[in-house]
Amino acid sequence: MKLSIEGLTFYILFFVLLIGLTFAFTNTLNQGNNDYVQITVSEGDSLWSLNETYKELHPYDFEEFVNWIESNNNIKAESIKSGDQLVLPIYFEKDVERFTAFVTEDLNE
Repeated sequence: MKLSIEGLTFYILFFVLLIGLTFAFTNTLNQGNNDYVQITVSEGDSLWSLNETYKELHPYDFEEFVNWIESNNNIKAESIKSGDQLVLPIYFEKDVERFTAFVTEDLNE
């Protein structure tokens, strides 16, 4: 089976396009979490305690909060451990001042 120049060109362009689209799609997915606050899980933290701590900064009830955390961090609620990095449903740009004030107030208690 002999490949013509047109056939070879088609395969090369197809794979370049496929690689480009894969890169663009992956890059878009990763940028989505840059809009949210990221925390490091401390010893004794659970999704219940994190929800209670930050409930004034996000619009979700507990079940919605857990579902959001699981789907946006690709984890299961029961598998979080100290040192894990979690993205929370708190918009960084919009709520950064409230978040900073909230954390500072919590540290001063």
